[in-house]
Amino acid sequence: MSYKPILAFILKHCISDFSTCSVEEITNNYIEQVEVSKVSIDPDRTNANNEATFVAQKIAGLNIEDSSITEGKIFYDIRFFAITPKKEPVKLIINIEAQTTERLSYSILTRGVYYACRLISSQKGVEFSGSHYEDMKKVYSIWICTNPHKEKGNSINRYYTIEEQVYGNVKEKRETYDLMEVIMIRLNYDVVPDNKLLEFLSTLFSPKLSSISKLKNMREELGTSGNHDLEIERAVTHMCNLSNDIRTMGREEGLLLGLEQGKLESIRQIVFNMLSKHVDDNFIIDIANISTEQLQQLKEEWLKAYPSNS
Repeated sequence: MSYKPILAFILKHCISDFSTCSVEEITNNYIEQVEVSKVSIDPDRTNANNEATFVAQKIAGLNIEDSSITEGKIFYDIRFFAITPKKEPVKLIINIEAQTTERLSYSILTRGVYYACRLISSQKGVEFSGSHYEDMKKVYSIWICTNPHKEKGNSINRYYTIEEQVYGNVKEKRETYDLMEVIMIRLNYDVVPDNKLLEFLSTLFSPKLSSISKLKNMREELGTSGNHDLEIERAVTHMCNLSNDIRTMGREEGLLLGLEQGKLESIRQIVFNMLSKHVDDNFIIDIANISTEQLQQLKEEWLKAYPSNS
């Protein structure tokens, strides 16, 4: 998902500022600082002397940690800068999450709102200081639900701030209050949607299509060729292999949501397998249906059993 042309395709179809640009233009000119690493995001920390280095360390990528003394710790799947193609460019902060299931005790939308709020609050001391709130950047938290409730599949919903003039004629500039959006994208692999973004993502995440079919579709939609082919082929092949491994583990170990207590050993083995493949923490929690605390305990057991991974 951190492959720039895929991010560009999502931006083109989710954010109006990029709708008239080609995927290649967005990839080459408007996406910045997509990092695939574990970098600490600490909104309580004061800015470092070398601001450029500090910002580079704090802005995001795969498994990026957002840590606050008062607010706890979360991990973003992908978090990066995008610059709008305007005469006066505007910097945006984008978060993209791949969510495997909605069968949770809370609404994924509520979690999306929380992530967007953290993207806003973590800017203090990085994007702006003191009371210079005018320097705050708009944020987008885009959620791709790959296995939603059937009745919600094939849908895209957008949530943002609007102004309601309850009394009087005062009207503020939209950019002063419209500072965060949550976009929920829910896939359905059984019905071909009449929507470019849903069609592309359904193909990309499909558990049924081969890597060859996915590669063909991505080349057509993203316009990738030549030097890009090897990079995208490796990414898609890895993604398909990972999906197959998880499905196989699920069949072999009887992995189902809400496993009985007697299945603890099965869960342990499945989590160990996913940890060895460096699978994202949030993905493991969703698949194994365990808490953050339980995952941390299993991680400690895994590191003791396989110390070379520490």
